[in-house]
Amino acid sequence: MPLDTGRYALRYIVSGAGGEAVLVSDEIEVTGARIGMNAPDLIRPGSEFTVTWSGPGGPRDWVDLVDTGTEGLYGSDGLTEYSYAYLRDSTEGRAITLTAPEAPGTYDLRYIGEFPQSGRADSSERALLYRQPLTVATDAPDWSADLSETGADVASAASESTVKPAASHSPAPANAGTDVARSEADDAAVGDDVGYLCEEQLGCQIEDHKTGISFFLRQGWGTDFPYRDGPEAPVRITFFDTANSARLVLNAPAEMTEGLLCLPSTMGPVCNLTPDEPAALLGATLLLQTIQPLN
Repeated sequence: MPLDTGRYALRYIVSGAGGEAVLVSDEIEVTGARIGMNAPDLIRPGSEFTVTWSGPGGPRDWVDLVDTGTEGLYGSDGLTEYSYAYLRDSTEGRAITLTAPEAPGTYDLRYIGEFPQSGRADSSERALLYRQPLTVATDAPDWSADLSETGADVASAASESTVKPAASHSPAPANAGTDVARSEADDAAVGDDVGYLCEEQLGCQIEDHKTGISFFLRQGWGTDFPYRDGPEAPVRITFFDTANSARLVLNAPAEMTEGLLCLPSTMGPVCNLTPDEPAALLGATLLLQTIQPLN
């Protein structure tokens, strides 16, 4: 999807000796990305720290650490990145490792989206989608991305809400220059898009008003974006446990679940895509009790 929000057209085009023709065209709306980071508020100078993230996870997206208020996205902007990591290099738990600057002070962690270069002036190639503050101090406590191992005074930035909305941004123009430090190699996509991710110890009650359903997520569970194949079609959504391979699907296509355990719920069948994973059965039991239409 493009980085710029707005309405676009999906087209099916055929090409032959007589030229090209558009057989089908449908409208699609690109909305702001939902992004969150589990990162420290305080960190010691020069120390490495782990950040877990949720977001679109595009093949060229990255997280960087810069001076507070930095808007630049290209080397030609005079951009100083103290540390950065491509999200395609994340572990299975969507974790990346950054290094804090040596100088105490306040900095910004940023999520940058990058769209493959198209040569079109009306298509932004990079955009600042989200930022959150980080303070470097010599008296900072030890930090661990596992909240159970984190000092009591260190609050997870992502623990304040289940899903953080993307910040508003002004995309850089497509011809704003190039950053030679960035490699164009390895365009492998990163996993599924994350619609919701629960990082609360007691779990999260989710209400998806676009599809009109509500459900409960255990801590460490996430989903892709709920959707319908049509106005009257059932809601489809994939649930997954970030700690292991447990995966469930609500109203999955029949060919996807042939021979697997599918149990009825108030919103349609919940199918266990990982029958050998005990966490999936536990997750299915919980979802059967909590998936409801919104009033």
